[in-house]
Amino acid sequence: ATISGVAENKIKDCNLSKDEDERVQEAIKILGNTNLFLEHNANFNVSYLWQIIEHYKKNYDVHSIGLDYIELTSALIAEFTSNTRGMGVREDQILLDLSKNIKNIAEDFDVFMMAFTQTTDEARRDGVRDQRAVKGARSLPNKADVGIVSFEPTKRELEKIDVITKRKGLVSHKFPN
Repeated sequence: ATISGVAENKIKDCNLSKDEDERVQEAIKILGNTNLFLEHNANFNVSYLWQIIEHYKKNYDVHSIGLDYIELTSALIAEFTSNTRGMGVREDQILLDLSKNIKNIAEDFDVFMMAFTQTTDEARRDGVRDQRAVKGARSLPNKADVGIVSFEPTKRELEKIDVITKRKGLVSHKFPN
C-alpha cells in the first residue's frame, strides 16, 4: 500500500481498478528487489535474537534491525530463570536484561537496532511523559540511546504549542495528532 499509493483496504478487499492493480503489481516487484527481511517469533528469547541477527549479518550484511516489540515472553522467562539458576524473577529484571542484550547485539554486529515497547495505562490516562510511560520496566529507558514516546497531545500540551506559535507569529490550521 505504501509503495503503490493504493489504500490498504482496497488491496485487502481485492477492489482495485486496472491502474491500481498495475501499481500494486509494480510495488510487489519493487519490494521483492529490496533487502527487507521479516522474521516472526512471538515467543523469542535472547539466544534467538543473537542467532537470527548473526545469520542476517553474516549472510546479507544487514545494517538495521527493528524489534517490534520488547515484551515479556515465556521463552525469555525460562531463559532468564535458567541463566540465574532460579533466582527470583521479576518482569523488570528480565526486560532490563533483554535491553542490555539488544545494546550488546548492536555493538557486536555493528548494526543499528530500533526496539519498540508499549506504554502504560497510567501514561495514556494521566499524561505521564517520563520513564513511567514505558510498560514493564522503568529501567528500559536507561539503556536506550534515543527514546521517543508518542501520544495524542493533551489539552495542556496543545495550549503550550499555541503559545509558542503565536509568539513566533506562526499560524497553523493543522493540529498535532
